[in-house]
Amino acid sequence: TNCVGMGYGIESGSQKILNNMNKKITVKQIESAMNYTQQLKIPIKVQLIFGYPGEDETTLQETIDLFRRIDHPGRRFVVITPIPGSKLYDDCLTQGLINNEPAYITALEKSFGAGKIHVNFTKWPDDEIYPRKRAVEETIFKNYYDKNLTRRAKYYFIKLGKK
Repeated sequence: TNCVGMGYGIESGSQKILNNMNKKITVKQIESAMNYTQQLKIPIKVQLIFGYPGEDETTLQETIDLFRRIDHPGRRFVVITPIPGSKLYDDCLTQGLINNEPAYITALEKSFGAGKIHVNFTKWPDDEIYPRKRAVEETIFKNYYDKNLTRRAKYYFIKLGKK
């Protein structure tokens, strides 16, 4: 085929978070799709979200566990930001999490994607969000590369044995 890659908006490895997002997919479906795509040797990019309402240590561990099972390095998480027009944004307005809409939109314009927490849906203080995000990313990468280092070592030992 001429397929050069696939992108999956996984968002989370936690069924709780997927349900909160109304994703209408299951973790089992994610595993199945990822495993099948990997069997076809098609490169995969995934999109992940950090800090969605309901995110906690358990849901983060479920995401780490998913990537361990599917043997994929994942990718960097994006910290959730309510964007005008989204249900999450409307929920924030209704719940009073955004109490000055013009000021919020101005803040988005000035700092979107610059590492600013606009609305924190977690129990963690704002200054802990990015360090926690990086720790989860590093754990997922480490789990993947540790497995692959072992595989590479085995490959080279077998290759040396054939000489």
